[in-house]
Amino acid sequence: MQVRFIFNLYQNDELFFGYNGHMTMNANEQHRFNMIEQQIRTWEVLDPDVLNLLHQVPREKFVPTEYQGVAFADTEIPLHDNVCMLSPKLEARLIQSLSLQKKDHVLVVGSGSGYLTALTASLVKNVVSVDINPYFTKLAKENCQKIKLNNIEFVTGDGSLGWLTNQPYDAILFTGSLPHLPESIRNQLNLNGRLLAILGEAPSMQATLITRSSNQDFEEEVLFETVVPSLYIKHENTFVF
Repeated sequence: MQVRFIFNLYQNDELFFGYNGHMTMNANEQHRFNMIEQQIRTWEVLDPDVLNLLHQVPREKFVPTEYQGVAFADTEIPLHDNVCMLSPKLEARLIQSLSLQKKDHVLVVGSGSGYLTALTASLVKNVVSVDINPYFTKLAKENCQKIKLNNIEFVTGDGSLGWLTNQPYDAILFTGSLPHLPESIRNQLNLNGRLLAILGEAPSMQATLITRSSNQDFEEEVLFETVVPSLYIKHENTFVF
């Protein structure tokens, strides 16, 4: 199969090498192409910047060795300690829904394998990525270093109440579900800042986008229904890596 892609790397405004009509995809490239065209586009992810991003950031580098065979499948992938990578279409939908800009300062709560952090960091100025488990802080940092992302601060701590040290944020993304959103987190947003979280309990959860429209006012929009694993919450001392 032959295709033509031109990708633009957001990091440092460098040109990302793509494919031209005289080159043939290898197996991973074919699977990635199929993932984007068959799973992600069909789930209302049509933003060209997001679609390009999914070609640029190699998802397979964030997937455990034993699950490489399903790196591009429409499924959650186990990582460690009952934590999973979300399905590709959900990851893409979350990134698209935040309308990220290159000037943005972003908080990601739940580092996991680092893939959602990497997608975010490739679009914005800088990211603070918080995880309560030091295993995932280390894993995410190592995975992001593989693709030379250097605009991320990885922190081990409980981000369920946001992260006061680096506030305010232009965007906040929770990568696991919460039964409800603590009101105080909204105040960590800049004016016009966006917060995206999956709220509720199985079998009824809703991806909810909250936008700060003034110092006192917030707009809330339910985007879609889904069910994902809950974010682990435990207040404890924190460490910066």
